Amino acid sequence: MEIITGYNVVEEIKATTKKDKVIVIQPFGRSVQQIGEFIADPTSRSMSLIGAIDIVNQLKKDYAVIIMSEHHFATEENEDKYPIARPQISDMRVWAAVIDVADHFLGCDSVGQHIARAFDKTATVVVGSTYPENISYPGHKEFDIIDVGDGRREYAPIRITMDERVDRFNDEAMELSKKQVDEIVASCRKRLGKPKTYTGTFVPPQQDQGQSCSPQQQPALGQGIASPAPTTDVPRQGPPTPTWSPTSNAPSFTGAPKPSFTMETKKKPKNKKGFQSEIKNLLKSDKEDAITIEKKSI
Repeated sequence: MEIITGYNVVEEIKATTKKDKVIVIQPFGRSVQQIGEFIADPTSRSMSLIGAIDIVNQLKKDYAVIIMSEHHFATEENEDKYPIARPQISDMRVWAAVIDVADHFLGCDSVGQHIARAFDKTATVVVGSTYPENISYPGHKEFDIIDVGDGRREYAPIRITMDERVDRFNDEAMELSKKQVDEIVASCRKRLGKPKTYTGTFVPPQQDQGQSCSPQQQPALGQGIASPAPTTDVPRQGPPTPTWSPTSNAPSFTGAPKPSFTMETKKKPKNKKGFQSEIKNLLKSDKEDAITIEKKSI
């Protein structure tokens, strides 16, 4: 169900943006905080807001952009012409499916990069106050590590102990210069390849009319495409059911979608004929290392 939901999320975004190449961007980690109009990370592991907006504004012109964040921020630049997707997904397994179906991942020191690595996806990882050898996969052929904090950080024992002095020393370690922004964008373009226009046909999934679900029970997976809707964390109530954005210019329902992915089925293990057979197999070995059972007479 998660794979199917992730596939449909990506296909809707392709149909809305008219772009065939999709990138998932996770600009912020769990330690980020939203205070009024400001989004800041006291541990300097998240991208700076200005840098993240600059990156999104450059990539959205050629690629379909999915923002993986519970914090909303406006890009302010041609969002009507170049919409971006902000799906509000409360299930991390659905996010994993979205990353797997997408073409590339861009993120900071957070969970998204580990999901990308688990699925052997290409990724661009931006590192600031933390060290790549500790939290990412330097040297891996599918990962581009952009270390913007190199030479201006001190080791922070995150989650071992709190050290405010180190966090203050590392402050602004994720402030991105124009050169670093260009390097990040160039890495993403290299991995995504030449932009393509979406020529597929998105078929919106239809909700089963026999089920009665309140809006609060459904994670709004499609909401947020070119829309500054606030985020809400909703506990999952069964399989994820998408609520699709009214901004999607999708065709009418014509049949089930035809995903390009395949699912392998695992073969059932052969019957080992019970517990006694298992014991006999364990006792079998070479003569040199033979196991013997000593029987004592009473």
